[in-house]
Amino acid sequence: MSPELIVSRAQLYAASAYATYENNVMARESDSGVVNGRRVVEADDSSCEECIDAATSEYIPLNEIEEIGTLQCSVNCRCIIEYEDNAGAEGMDFFV
Repeated sequence: MSPELIVSRAQLYAASAYATYENNVMARESDSGVVNGRRVVEADDSSCEECIDAATSEYIPLNEIEEIGTLQCSVNCRCIIEYEDNAGAEGMDFFV
């Protein structure tokens, strides 16, 4: 295996860890009673068209949000999910 291929593969493992983390956060929030969230896309040229289309300014049910890493950009996705508490107020977009 060439050094370039080793580096490329290592970068994919790191990128997939981000998607796994974000999807676990969404599962944790859902388990704790949060019902709504929104996908937020990075405002740069690295965002794929599917992520741009999936991003919302309104909070929607969590089960309607595509998981991080499932769209066109795959594990290169850098979207985040922001969460709304059950009372309809923002503020559940913290990282633990």
